[in-house]
Amino acid sequence: MFDKNTLFNIVYTYLILNFFKIIAVLSVFFFKKNIKNKTIFKKKLISVIHVNTFGDSLEQVSLIRLLNLKFTKYIIISTKQFPNNVYFPVLLKKNSYFYYNEIFYLFFLKILRKIPSKNGYLVFIYNHTIQQTLVNYIADFNFFSKLEPSRLIFLKTYIKKKKFNLSFKRAFIKYHSKTNTYESHKILSKLRENDKFNINNINNYSKAKENELLKKLGIFGKKFVCLFLRIQSRINGSHDNRSTCDLSTYIKTINFLYKKGYKILLFGSPNDITKNFFKNNKQVIDYRNSGLQNLENDFYIVGNCSFFISQLSGVINLPILFNKPILLLNIVNFYEICKLKYNKIIYCPKIIIKRSNNSKLSLKDTLLLSNIFYDEDFNNVEYFSKDISENQTLRAVETFLKMFKRNKYEFKSKSHYKLKNSLDSVIYQDVKVQINKIYNY
Repeated sequence: MFDKNTLFNIVYTYLILNFFKIIAVLSVFFFKKNIKNKTIFKKKLISVIHVNTFGDSLEQVSLIRLLNLKFTKYIIISTKQFPNNVYFPVLLKKNSYFYYNEIFYLFFLKILRKIPSKNGYLVFIYNHTIQQTLVNYIADFNFFSKLEPSRLIFLKTYIKKKKFNLSFKRAFIKYHSKTNTYESHKILSKLRENDKFNINNINNYSKAKENELLKKLGIFGKKFVCLFLRIQSRINGSHDNRSTCDLSTYIKTINFLYKKGYKILLFGSPNDITKNFFKNNKQVIDYRNSGLQNLENDFYIVGNCSFFISQLSGVINLPILFNKPILLLNIVNFYEICKLKYNKIIYCPKIIIKRSNNSKLSLKDTLLLSNIFYDEDFNNVEYFSKDISENQTLRAVETFLKMFKRNKYEFKSKSHYKLKNSLDSVIYQDVKVQINKIYNY
């Protein structure tokens, strides 16, 4: 039986969502009729921001930017909200983006902004509903479109012929039955090969503003490394496997990089856990809790850093944008890595432990688990993930630094011997080589 509050919330949510859908359909109907007369849309292929998360939005905006460098015929639409209200004017030319401003939509938006809701939830859901409707009825080019049935049949036939374990095949098919996002990533990675984007290319770039920020942080004219730590959180009572659980595993690494002449800058949005843990560490510059952090300043920071250390998160699309080398630590979701198709990225997996006997799985056994390929599928009942140790983290950074100095980020050279044997060479054979074979069909 539902209690009264639960039942009320279900009914309330159902009514609100359906009301938003009605508004969205009517608004987009009027919009579709009106854009025929708008000069900005003439001879353009329309794309619509599908997801407003940090990384997904940046990927889609980056693709439109690169397509327009070559074809100049794409325009992207979004409601005027974070992060696209920053991304669009910073990365795109004025004639290649449009903030949705249909009158019917704006009328109800004005009303909703006056209604109190936690963290602006009503406005967020309203905008999301509008954008999903735009995707369905307006978009010519969809970054996250569903896979065509004929394409899925081809992939199923293709994967069955390959010598991969059954769990991997199931994970592969499950992933591709939902989306053809990887096709968009292939286009994006191909266009990035000759992209010369740097900090000077952002719109309204200000050298004075850049210098002022770097001086305030004490990194002007100095080598520094961005360290992004995705902090452990709880999801339905279980761990977020993409996050770090133990900040202390980074202390030796921070000391090592500091001795090598690098300043270490904590990157990301404000966070009390990192603030309290590193508050007495003089080797760390806490940019994320400095009061200076915002998305525009993030561009200046990443554009000037030497390289980027992170967990898997949408934030890594910023260093990819600036062609910065990336070391990803404590990875679980291997599909996310494969679809990036970015050459300057090295990654180290988390340790997977079986709960029944508390035994650590080898990486070869780890790769037999379908639940390590897609976040939502991780079996938190039978397994749990654990950060690699402080010494393993240090060895990974030592090896990565050798690659950075040589500007070569492959796994076969002798300089990778320590890292490959510290963790398990099988992962590089199976993931880096075999999975890449699948994605080169």
